[in-house]
Amino acid sequence: MASVEAGKAPDQACELANLSPREHDILMLLGQGLANQKIARNLEISERTVKAHITHILHKLGLESRLQAGLIAARLTSMNCNSSKLVAQRSHGVDEERQSDSL
Repeated sequence: MASVEAGKAPDQACELANLSPREHDILMLLGQGLANQKIARNLEISERTVKAHITHILHKLGLESRLQAGLIAARLTSMNCNSSKLVAQRSHGVDEERQSDSL
């Protein structure tokens, strides 16, 4: 199985695309540090089903532990937040340029 090295982003875009929507939801909740029981409550499914989904996630991503999966999810969330901020800053800058061009 693959290991996740600290500070090294794994190239798992293809594997992430293979996750089902429910597996993706569970991965993101793992990234928030939620326990199986809380994930089950949030998604209104059984804890046993959560465990099965986590097993599938680990297999599909080639990981050994839920901690590794949680770290990947946290990194993805961070990257999405950072890219969203960058897009907002860029679009705000474009709006300012348009205003100054029209003066």
